[in-house]
Amino acid sequence: MKILAIHPQTKVLIENSSSEIKIFKKEQYFGKILKVVFNSGFGIKLLPSQKLIDGELLRKKEVSEFKVGDFVLAPLDLKLHSINLKELENALKNKIKLIPELGYIFGFLFGDGHIDRNENRFYFTQSLKHKKYVEKLKKCWKKVTGTNLHEYIGKRIRKIEGRVITSPYIRLFRRNKKLIKLYDELIGSSLEKLIFLPENVLKEFIAGIFDSDGCISIKKSGSLEAKFMISNDIETNLNFMLALRRFGIYSKLFHSKDKVKRILIQNRKDIKILQNIISKYSEKIKGIKIPKRLKEVPSRSDRLPSSEISKLCKKVLDDIKTKTALLNNCSGSSIYQYKNLKRIPYRDSLGRILVKLSPHLSIETRKEMEKILRRDTFLDKIVKIKEDLYKGDICLLCIQNNRNIILNGVFVCN
Repeated sequence: MKILAIHPQTKVLIENSSSEIKIFKKEQYFGKILKVVFNSGFGIKLLPSQKLIDGELLRKKEVSEFKVGDFVLAPLDLKLHSINLKELENALKNKIKLIPELGYIFGFLFGDGHIDRNENRFYFTQSLKHKKYVEKLKKCWKKVTGTNLHEYIGKRIRKIEGRVITSPYIRLFRRNKKLIKLYDELIGSSLEKLIFLPENVLKEFIAGIFDSDGCISIKKSGSLEAKFMISNDIETNLNFMLALRRFGIYSKLFHSKDKVKRILIQNRKDIKILQNIISKYSEKIKGIKIPKRLKEVPSRSDRLPSSEISKLCKKVLDDIKTKTALLNNCSGSSIYQYKNLKRIPYRDSLGRILVKLSPHLSIETRKEMEKILRRDTFLDKIVKIKEDLYKGDICLLCIQNNRNIILNGVFVCN
């Protein structure tokens, strides 16, 4: 069992093995249970006495004390140890090479394909317009399996608003029982194993999904939006969103009126990270040019805890001996607003202040500011709290050397 947590001293995300789990038992429970839903799309059911980390105060607080509109601390940059491909290859004892191209095949499959388990056959379907993506898929398949995909070209005929629309498509298929077994071992039915893929394999997986069923839209206003429509299953979408956090990408699950679930990346910074990690592997991303924007809009994932920034700004003011330094650097009003909790702090704005005032700050203050500017956590807003009665088993966990674990996208204290 792998359990993720944040180290109490360093505040760095770490991974606990099953040997570090001190208490793990089930017991019967009957009473109130609270379901908390967050702005990102994640949700969690907890006992009222269980604790989350208050996003503004950075301290533990019972779930019953939170209300809609409050923030909780959540992990953003999930750097962790991945599975060892060589060990898995030896365990499976198959002839298939476990190389990054395998990730592209599985990503493409999840985006726009399926497995016929009765016939042990893979199917991929794409419009004939997408020749580049199809060729990339064929090359990856050949490199991984040493065989070629079979092809079938057909036409879809649809009637839209009285007009008959004909859409030519290509279907690629091939039997491979061992590859299906490998897919189950690496990915899982709901992408539950995806987060533990080696970094390059995971990048290729994301590139495969993006090429088959993803897009980046650029609006006239200059705003951007990356979109993935991979499944209508909530758990599957959330597992993919957690995998994106391996690279520090914040995304949100959006439920549309037509009941289609979409994973959205709406911040320019996160979209640029996505572009950087898959540009080497994705054919679609190579044709997208992200325009520059004169003014950056703060992202939800870059909001900082107001109380901690207030304390930090008091230290900044103590370090600066004269007000002239503040005025010369045009940062005085911002620092006083942060100190007096009159302004919501974001990483970018605080980062600019650090650059301007760095010569006037003590080494301790600079280090503290650099630490809080690290993009490894974010504040997830509570959008709904529902109280239910529950009767059944509950699990009790206690992790050695840590007092928190990551469950359903947030830190839960134990």
